[in-house]
Amino acid sequence: DLIDLATVAPETPGVAAALLRLKETSASLILFGRPEPELASGRVEAVRFAGSVAADGGFVDVGETFTAGTPAVLTVIGYADLPAGAPWMVRWYRDGELYDWYVEQESQIDGSGQMWVRLAGSPMPAGDYTAEVYVGGKLLSSSGFTVQAGDVVAMKPFASSYFHLAFNYPSDWVVTEERASDGYVFASP
Repeated sequence: DLIDLATVAPETPGVAAALLRLKETSASLILFGRPEPELASGRVEAVRFAGSVAADGGFVDVGETFTAGTPAVLTVIGYADLPAGAPWMVRWYRDGELYDWYVEQESQIDGSGQMWVRLAGSPMPAGDYTAEVYVGGKLLSSSGFTVQAGDVVAMKPFASSYFHLAFNYPSDWVVTEERASDGYVFASP
């Protein structure tokens, strides 16, 4: 209801502060089992979004807009001066409604660095998403991305025990694994 009020009448005195307090209280209950957030030192310096992680550890398809049928979006969080083991969480909202969340109770973060969390949808529903990052129950960052609407090609999963890989392919294809002398996986339309 507060989100609706903030949308319809954003100049209402105190609505933004009440909404922030409600979100932080909820995060504190999840992280600590009590409504008071802990003092959160440190900061979130950047939040980016990516389609996947490359073999070298870099990020692929970094941006704020993703095409219809995107299977997942990574929320990449750059942080600085965070205390060792600080509990943190990310909440994602889709078109203003809570879509999913991730909680890290006993984190490995310490000081400065980068962490990422995968938001999966298989495929992701179209809409405008907001990712909120909480550390110690305090909201430190809020950023957004969009998954575009459009036709989605039906996909099927394939896993190769021989090559130790998995991928999705269009459902109208025929995919077989031929363990011939060259050991290739064949895919054909």
